[in-house]
Amino acid sequence: MLKLNLGCGFNLLAGWENHDEDVDLRLRPLPWRDGSVQFILLEHVLEHFNCAIGYSILEECFRILAPGGVLRVCVPDVTQVARADPSYVEFLKRHGWPESPVKALATQHGHEMLYTAETLSIILQSIGFAPERAKPHVSSHPELCNVEGHHKIIGRKFNELETLVVEGMKTR
Repeated sequence: MLKLNLGCGFNLLAGWENHDEDVDLRLRPLPWRDGSVQFILLEHVLEHFNCAIGYSILEECFRILAPGGVLRVCVPDVTQVARADPSYVEFLKRHGWPESPVKALATQHGHEMLYTAETLSIILQSIGFAPERAKPHVSSHPELCNVEGHHKIIGRKFNELETLVVEGMKTR
């Protein structure tokens, strides 16, 4: 069964279809048949779309997933970033970003949405997914373990701090 890594950037996964700028996630419908995909990874991509487009992307992911298929969504977590320790503030300063972690998250890197575990789970549930919180690199689905690449950019420590992971299973 098909595994899609959408918005992959440099994180090319063996055994997956890796798509970045070659697939415009804003276009409807996405170019896959209903129920044709087993796993989808959206790693640090959903936050780059406004709420309406992001919701539509998640609806399309639901459409193309087979029953029992799983969507893994990794986004910056505004709640965790708000509680960042001083070493994270130093990391931001070294890169010339705002010293306020929340301001940096909201105003840098083209982010158009901020998520919390609760809001992302509610959105996924409203579409029909059964959402479950996960951790970076860890999943109850072996195919979804160690699939992320964001840590290669900012390091494991800050990736753990920044990244919220929610998996949504298509149950129907």
